[in-house]
Amino acid sequence: MPSNLIGSLSSYIVINRQYIRSPLGLLKYTECLIGFISFICIWIACRRNYDPYSQTNDGFVGGDLETFALLIFSQTFTTTLMLGIVYSFSIITSTIIPKTIFEFVFNLIVSIQLFIISLLMFIIVIDRNKNLSDDFFVNGNPNEPGFAYKITSSIFGFMNSILYSIDAYVSYQSYIS
Repeated sequence: MPSNLIGSLSSYIVINRQYIRSPLGLLKYTECLIGFISFICIWIACRRNYDPYSQTNDGFVGGDLETFALLIFSQTFTTTLMLGIVYSFSIITSTIIPKTIFEFVFNLIVSIQLFIISLLMFIIVIDRNKNLSDDFFVNGNPNEPGFAYKITSSIFGFMNSILYSIDAYVSYQSYIS
């Protein structure tokens, strides 16, 4: 009996290859990839900093801006990844959920969040480095540790904001039709 049950269960797990190969599927997984890159960049930037208070390199060392960016990037990545997985394993879900108001509201809110945090991080990190010294680069290196990772994270955040805006537009068009 258990061998029949396992055999019958495995026949019900179907990968929705049509969704994965569709423009919406590629858009969803591109959002995941760029979101993961943004998350990793900000995490690396704040992990490699030296904490002058505890005099260690351990733990997350970032200010409010970096903490908020890490929160936004991780939230958008995990939610989009979960949606992508659900759409990839369920043919019915991949046709119903993108036509609901949830998909539109989620993509709209995420695109606004990513745009705001990316813009703030780009402006504030550059401003912090300009104020540290008259010379923007000292010996070819930026003053702030993790500067390049933070700027890279904000640029990928901008790119992801554009992708989520496109996704919001497509989901809105799907919702009203």
